[in-house]
Amino acid sequence: MADERQPQSSCAKEYGLQAFELFCAYHLGIQEDGGYRFGNVHDVAKRFRVGAAVIRQSLEEFELRPDDIWNLKWDLSEAQVAVAVAEKGADLRAIAFVHWRKLLTAPVRKRDWAKELADDRVANRATFGFGDD
Repeated sequence: MADERQPQSSCAKEYGLQAFELFCAYHLGIQEDGGYRFGNVHDVAKRFRVGAAVIRQSLEEFELRPDDIWNLKWDLSEAQVAVAVAEKGADLRAIAFVHWRKLLTAPVRKRDWAKELADDRVANRATFGFGDD
């Protein structure tokens, strides 16, 4: 098993933000009352009573930006769906915590950019009838 990362952020510390809480709110749509409603960076900033720049900076320092997560062998969409389709009254934070632990131990994945671009060209041709030839 990979070593567990311990996310750190001087910005978040200054504003009293915690990595897990930010993950729950920003990536999973878990609200302060424990309910679910997906939002954007401005919704999350309002919840934590800070500016959107503080949220963005904290996400960057915690390595929780979408680009950071995309480069891990971990599936964010699986966590998002688990929260979104949970039974009414389910403890969404408990569901999120299971995924959080997996995120913290996820290894970095090696991306094959040439293959991804080639696959995109094929998909573009199939969908739109053209690609970047």
